[in-house]
Amino acid sequence: FAILALVGSVKYLPFASRAGINAILQLGKEIEEAAIILGVRWWKRMVKIIIPIQKPTVISGYLLPFISSMRELALYILLVTPATSILTTMLFKYNEKGWNQYANAIVLLIIGIVLVFNFIINKVTGASLDKGIGG
Repeated sequence: FAILALVGSVKYLPFASRAGINAILQLGKEIEEAAIILGVRWWKRMVKIIIPIQKPTVISGYLLPFISSMRELALYILLVTPATSILTTMLFKYNEKGWNQYANAIVLLIIGIVLVFNFIINKVTGASLDKGIGG
């Protein structure tokens, strides 16, 4: 299971990192320059200033790859053994056997997981996809 999580995150990491980089580039230099003038060290600038300002934007950037990895099938079909069951491969097996009601139930589970994850992230950080990547 760990290899599936690792491969799923590595495949979509460029999308998330690009969103995070763009968000940090949009932040004005004045805030960081003011901290430099006050003598604040780099680590403290990042932890106390930059990360709190950019947290919703960066987390929104990571929601898109999470949702995309939940829908991924081709990558997981290559890596999953018959003993390993994940929702997307179970969905594929049930569709193959013609068990459409079971497949529809798994689709609802996947949608529910994504919605719950999005709701939790929205409540904890204020980041949401409906506000866009801009936070």
